[in-house]
Amino acid sequence: LAEAQDSLASARAIYDGLGDHPGQASTLCGLGHIFRAQSNTYDEAAEYFMKAQEIYACIGDDKGQAEALLGLGSVYHAQSKFVEAEELFSQAHSIYGRIGDFVALVNASGRLGDVNFIKFHYTEADCLQALEVGTRIGNILGQANARDRLGEIYLSQSKYPEAELSYKHARNIYARAGESLGEARALYGLAEAYRHQSKYVEASLSYTGAGEKYLQRSKYTVAESSYKHAQDMCTRISNDLGEAKAWHGLGEAYRHQSKDIEAASSYARAGEIYLDRSKYSKAESSYRMASDIYTRIGQDLGRAKASYGLGETYCNQFQYKEAESLYKVARNIYTRVGDVLGEANAWYGFGEVYRRQSKHTEAESCYVEARDIYARIGDCFGEAKTLYNLGEIYRHQSKHTEAESCYVEARDIYARIGDCFGEAKTLYNLGEIYRHQSKHTEAESCYVEARDIYARIGDCFGEAKTLYNLGEIYRHRSKHTEAGSCYARGGEIYLEKSKYTEAESSYKHAQHAYAQTGEKLSEASALYGLGEAYRHQSKYTEASSSYAKAGEIFLNNSKYTEAEALYKNATDICTRVRDCVDEAKAWYGLGEAYRHQSKYTEASSSYARAGEIHFGLGESHRLQYKRIDAKFSYTPGGAFKFSRSKYSRTKASFHYASAKLSYKQARDINTHIGDAWVEAKALYGLAEVYRRQSKHTEAELAYKEARDISIRIGDAAVEAGALYGLGDIYHRQFKYADAESCYKHARDIYARVGDGLSEAKALHGLGAVYRHQYNHTKAELCYKHARDISVDIGDASGEAKALYRLGAVYCRRSEHTEAESSYKEARDIYARIGDCVGEAKAWYSLGEVYCHQSKHTHAASFYARAIARHRCRLYRRHKWAN
Repeated sequence: LAEAQDSLASARAIYDGLGDHPGQASTLCGLGHIFRAQSNTYDEAAEYFMKAQEIYACIGDDKGQAEALLGLGSVYHAQSKFVEAEELFSQAHSIYGRIGDFVALVNASGRLGDVNFIKFHYTEADCLQALEVGTRIGNILGQANARDRLGEIYLSQSKYPEAELSYKHARNIYARAGESLGEARALYGLAEAYRHQSKYVEASLSYTGAGEKYLQRSKYTVAESSYKHAQDMCTRISNDLGEAKAWHGLGEAYRHQSKDIEAASSYARAGEIYLDRSKYSKAESSYRMASDIYTRIGQDLGRAKASYGLGETYCNQFQYKEAESLYKVARNIYTRVGDVLGEANAWYGFGEVYRRQSKHTEAESCYVEARDIYARIGDCFGEAKTLYNLGEIYRHQSKHTEAESCYVEARDIYARIGDCFGEAKTLYNLGEIYRHQSKHTEAESCYVEARDIYARIGDCFGEAKTLYNLGEIYRHRSKHTEAGSCYARGGEIYLEKSKYTEAESSYKHAQHAYAQTGEKLSEASALYGLGEAYRHQSKYTEASSSYAKAGEIFLNNSKYTEAEALYKNATDICTRVRDCVDEAKAWYGLGEAYRHQSKYTEASSSYARAGEIHFGLGESHRLQYKRIDAKFSYTPGGAFKFSRSKYSRTKASFHYASAKLSYKQARDINTHIGDAWVEAKALYGLAEVYRRQSKHTEAELAYKEARDISIRIGDAAVEAGALYGLGDIYHRQFKYADAESCYKHARDIYARVGDGLSEAKALHGLGAVYRHQYNHTKAELCYKHARDISVDIGDASGEAKALYRLGAVYCRRSEHTEAESSYKEARDIYARIGDCVGEAKAWYSLGEVYCHQSKHTHAASFYARAIARHRCRLYRRHKWAN
């Protein structure tokens, strides 16, 4: 600005020397704008604009004269000389209207950045025209000015939604352009529009925003007005933090206007609210401002109150040394000025500081001082809260008699003055005193009263806490029904309030209490709540278990709808965490729930799903039985022996039996409802279980039934699967001709439907049949075909399997070179895909090849490799399990 001022002064001197009047006037306007931008040089700015206006008037330059009038008006407006400003704006408006230069008016508004010059004479039509011109020429401030004026017009016409929209547009444009004063004005107008529509939340935010902007631009009077409105709105809607912010802003506005008493009072009020809402850093800031002002102006009582508030703030932040120091300041002032209530409050503050540091003797002494003063001046609330804290001091020192006496006195006072919360918390602590002394009857009475009061005033956490302890009392007195009811209700409250750890504890106790009394339905409800608490803590295994137990109880008690809902929850969670065992149980339970509700389609689907999972688990345990034990040895010329490792055969048998039961249920239901497709699948699953249990007759019958139904309904997949299973059954019974026929038929169907993986599997079965009949040529062709299919579909495991079995064929024909080649290829693939068992088998078979050729050294080396790979597998399984 200084450089621009110097340049313009030089230009003015040159224009004066040349007698160039337009240049002189233009330079004077420029100087006027520079001085107007500096709040302490308004008089110089006004002088320059006046001289420019006179020159423009003398030379007949209407447009220049209008611009000078606008500049002069903006100076008066900035000085709050609104009458003079209005007159100048009106003159400028008349000139622009006379010469028809509306664009110039919009440009002038943008250049000056002062929107108020269009405030006095424009109609809605004028503003819309100004908006259109501003939009056309790209003058964003002109657009904002027009929208701001439109908002004011709509507000005066009670068109509040239209005013709201206009002010929003104006605010956004001003914010984008960095014009904070215009933004503040638009925010204030927007707040007015909100207020008239009873949108008090939005109004409070806009008033506060306007106050902040006005403060930034040193417009303290309008900032004060904005914050007052904000405070009023926040009080109306009970927005404590918003109210505190408004009070602090109001303090700032008062302070800048040197209204010290009002400023300090506003800061103190803000600090008080922030303290109540545990916003300690903000409370400290507000109280500090209040204290500084009160100290500066020598207002002792105000300083004492601010010091007390600061002391409370520090005490709540565990800054006890600072808190104690401030309480001393407050107490000394209160004592000196004779404010007895203030003195009592200070003593109470001292007691709080000492109590929180477990300095019981000092705390007791201070509380006694405070209590005596409160009692003397008749401050019942102060006396009650001090007695309560004295009771706390005695309780923590196990002085039960003294604590009881204080609590009883506090309770009576709270009851007399109608302070329900104080009465409830005192009764609760009385109950604690009695419970620790094993006075269960007295404790029960206090807890019941406290619970009822908490429930009446809507203090959920107080009610839940009291219910838990009441449950403890009933449990110790073996009143398990009452205990379960209290625990369950407490758990319900904690669950609603997202206190899941507390809910878990309450529901656990409730379930245990109901289990003691045999109230199964209540126990199931508690288990459901426990499941919910677990689920919200992501303890999914525990949640699914609780749901399933609850579902089982409901099922056994004919509550099928409830059982269905719980089993659904259990299946969802088990699926998420991949807990197959519990998932299978949950699906079976869900099937039962559906069946009892005659939802047969859903029941059969659930049973079938349970059967699939159980069958898969049985397969998993069966495959563990087939693994090679690493504990074997080999000596040249000796036999290579290995044994099967111990595993839980019982688990495999259990899952196969469970799968059989599930599939039978699904089959029976689908036979009943006539759903042939699902019936065929259930029969196929049942046959698979029988096959794994070596129940060949039952498996054959089930496969045949599944095959016949699938042929009738045209389900090629089930038909082929049944044929493959039949082939396997016949193969095991040495019925090679029947096995060959079934495998071939299955292979043809799989080839027709394009299922390469299953076609290769059928070829493996066919190859095994030929191999066992010593028809090695046909076996070789089958395995080669299976290998080619596996290569085509990218099934590396299938390719290795085919190569391994080709090696076996070659070995039987004593074609050791070809056998060695096939086994090596299989070994490499198994190694690449990380199949340790397959790799170990390949190494072992290579050892066999060399052993048959009496190459015992090489054979021993390969056997050792087989052992090493198998140990690797065992290690990996151990690591994975851990």
